[in-house]
Amino acid sequence: HLALPPLPEGGDSGRLPPMVVVHVSIPLTPPALLQETPDGPTVSGTFVFGATAEAQAASRCADPPPATELMARFGADAAERRMSAGVFKVIAMADNIDELSVPRALQRFNGKPILIKRSADLHVADNYIEVDIYVDRFSFVAQRGLWSFLPKVKQADCHIAFLLQGTRDAELPECVFGAVRLLRPDYEAFGDLPDALLD
Repeated sequence: HLALPPLPEGGDSGRLPPMVVVHVSIPLTPPALLQETPDGPTVSGTFVFGATAEAQAASRCADPPPATELMARFGADAAERRMSAGVFKVIAMADNIDELSVPRALQRFNGKPILIKRSADLHVADNYIEVDIYVDRFSFVAQRGLWSFLPKVKQADCHIAFLLQGTRDAELPECVFGAVRLLRPDYEAFGDLPDALLD
């Protein structure tokens, strides 16, 4: 339902997906221990990353960089393997975590990579791949931790990075393919999506 931005020049000239869309959905209702999190309002973030001409040129080389080859294979196998490859990772970090009065049990996850698999769906289109991450599919402990952190988000300086996991020496080092910085995002001020987008 959302119009995608134009591709960077040369962004579709190689083996990489021209565009990767990452959508994250976080419930605003507290998670339930013994049942699925009930339907209710959510906070959604959508991030769009386009391949550069330089990255596409690297993908056409006889010996591309490991992270470039990982992304090329991820794109080529996406329609068949969906999220079963288990290589999609997210790293979220609050730069000012010490100012937010966050319990130590949560602080230790700050900046730690999270492997996304069963908690996401993958969709393939002609010129983009979309990864939809649903926090309500996380474990209860992870959901509870994120839900308790939500009131602190408005004061947080956040970095979120997306990358693919390398599992063999030939696939290392891992490299971030897209990242965003959110400065004290006040999600309550964004308002609700129009009804037309919810049909």
